[in-house]
Amino acid sequence: MNYQTFRQLLLLYKKGQSNIHELGLVGVDLLESPYEMSSVVEKMMNLTLGCFYTEEGLEWVSWFIFDNEWGKRNWRGPLYERDAEGKLVKKECSKDGHGAHDEHGNPICYSIKSLHAHLQQNHLKS
Repeated sequence: MNYQTFRQLLLLYKKGQSNIHELGLVGVDLLESPYEMSSVVEKMMNLTLGCFYTEEGLEWVSWFIFDNEWGKRNWRGPLYERDAEGKLVKKECSKDGHGAHDEHGNPICYSIKSLHAHLQQNHLKS
């Protein structure tokens, strides 16, 4: 998938999810009502991206959107996660502020452009 199409698809998804959230704030439930749309929009995006990228590639897209907050998350910390007993445990912070790195320590998937490059180089379907 070329970069322009990839970018447009992700930004349309972001706009759709934002609209669903905004409608929820005024009482229109599109998350859990009979007119639920959030997962429909997500499935459409995943079906489209799944034509080009592997399952692991789709996981990187999900990580970028939800965990990395569209590249806006600051990973410098402090970061916490829950252990097996549910207690908060402090995690090691990223010194450069990025949440993912390649095998050489270079940041990856920190913007839509870098996410696309990573997918094209590592997760194209054969």
